[in-house]
Amino acid sequence: MIAEFLKRLNVPIHRLLFESFYDERRLWTANADHQNMVRLIMAGDADGAEAAIRSHIGKGFETLSKIESEFYS
Repeated sequence: MIAEFLKRLNVPIHRLLFESFYDERRLWTANADHQNMVRLIMAGDADGAEAAIRSHIGKGFETLSKIESEFYS
């Protein structure tokens, strides 16, 4: 368990963040998601805002999971 944790710490964080997570398409999509969430909140659509936020978080988790499987397989 500890050996696996230490192995994961050796992954260059800047590569994970800047080459994988923060690519241009992902940033554009995330910005569109944020604009949609704000629009729904401002419109008083709590259910729509919640669904949009959950979807956005799910997309982020999916992206991070792909990155994790790429580096830790």
